[in-house]
Amino acid sequence: MKCHYHNLHRGIHKAFPFITPHTIKPVFTKPKLVLLITLFHFFPFLFFFFFFLLSSTLTHCTLFNTTTTTTTTTVLNFKKKKSQEMGSWVLVFVPFVMLLITSTYIQQSISDPDDEACLTNLKDSLQDPTNSLKNWTKSIFAKPCSGFTSYLQGATCNNGRIYKLSLPNLSLRGSISPYLSNCTNLQSLDLSSNSLTGSIPSELQLLLNLAVLNLSSNRLSGSIPPQLALCAYLNVIDLHNNLLNGQIPQELGVLVRLSAFDVSSNRLSGPIPSSLGNRSGNLPKFNVTSFLGNKDLYGYPLPPPKSKGLSIMAIVGIGLGSGVLSLVLSFTAVCIWLKVTEQGVSAEEGKISQLMPDY
Repeated sequence: MKCHYHNLHRGIHKAFPFITPHTIKPVFTKPKLVLLITLFHFFPFLFFFFFFLLSSTLTHCTLFNTTTTTTTTTVLNFKKKKSQEMGSWVLVFVPFVMLLITSTYIQQSISDPDDEACLTNLKDSLQDPTNSLKNWTKSIFAKPCSGFTSYLQGATCNNGRIYKLSLPNLSLRGSISPYLSNCTNLQSLDLSSNSLTGSIPSELQLLLNLAVLNLSSNRLSGSIPPQLALCAYLNVIDLHNNLLNGQIPQELGVLVRLSAFDVSSNRLSGPIPSSLGNRSGNLPKFNVTSFLGNKDLYGYPLPPPKSKGLSIMAIVGIGLGSGVLSLVLSFTAVCIWLKVTEQGVSAEEGKISQLMPDY
C-alpha cells in the first residue's frame, strides 16, 4: 500500500511540478493528500464513463425516433449530430476544468514540504531571547500558508509558498541555516540588525528566485560566497556592518540586475572588481559609500591611499636624536679646538724660551 501511494504521488508530481517531494516525512502519511490523489486518479475515468452513458442514451433516443416520418428523421439526425459534437466538447472540456480545480485545491490546501524543512531548520539555528518568534512552531510549519495568507510572523506567502522572510531588528542570535535553500520560492530575505554570527551559507545559491538579500548589521564573518552570482535575479545585496573578510568576488559583477550593493564597514581586502566599482553601459553605478570602512580595500571608486606621515612620537624622537647628536658633535669640536690651541701655546712658549739669553 505504501509503494502504491508513493507511485501515485510521483505521477501527480510529474503532472504538477509545484508539488515537490516531501523531505521530512512521506507525503502518503497525510490522509487528505491520499484522498485527493486517489480522487484525482479516478476523476477522468468517472467523467468519461458518465458522458459515454449520456452519449449512448442520446443515440438510442435518436434511432428510436427515426421510425417516424422522413422529415422527422432528418431533423433528429441533425440533432443527433449536434448532440454528438456537444458530447465530444464536453468530454474534453469538463475533465480539463476539473483537473484545474483539483490541482488548485491541492496546491492551496497542502503545505510545501520544502518550506516546512526550511522553516524548521531556520528556527533551530536561531536563538530568540525576546520571544519574537513565539508562533514559529512545528504545527505552523506544517501549514504556514493558505493561498496568500501567512500564519507566521515575518513571512509572506504567495500561492501557498513562502516568498518573503523579513525578520529585522529582533535581537536574534545564532547562525543562518543552510537549509534556507529549501525555500525555493523565496524572493526576499531580510535578517538585518540582529546579532547573527558565522558565515553566509553558499547554499543560498539554490534560491534562484532571490531578488533581495539583506544581512546587514550583524556579526557575520568569513568571505562573501561567490556562488551568489548564480542568483541571477538579485537586485539588492546589503552586507554592510559585519565582520566579513577576504576579497569581493569578481563573479558578482555578472549580476546585471544588481541595483544596490553595500559591503561597507567590514574587513574586506584587495582590489575592488572593476565589474562592480566601474560598471559600464547602462548598469547602475555604485559610489564610494558602498565600499568605505574596509581598511585594506582599494581601487575605484575609493580614493587613492594617502602617504602615511610621520607620527608625533617619531618627530619627537628625530628631534631629540638630532639635538643630542648636535650636542655631541659640538662638544667634540670644542675639545679638539682646545687641544689644538693648547698645543699651539706650548709650542710658542718653547720658542720664546730658546730665544731668551742666559744670565
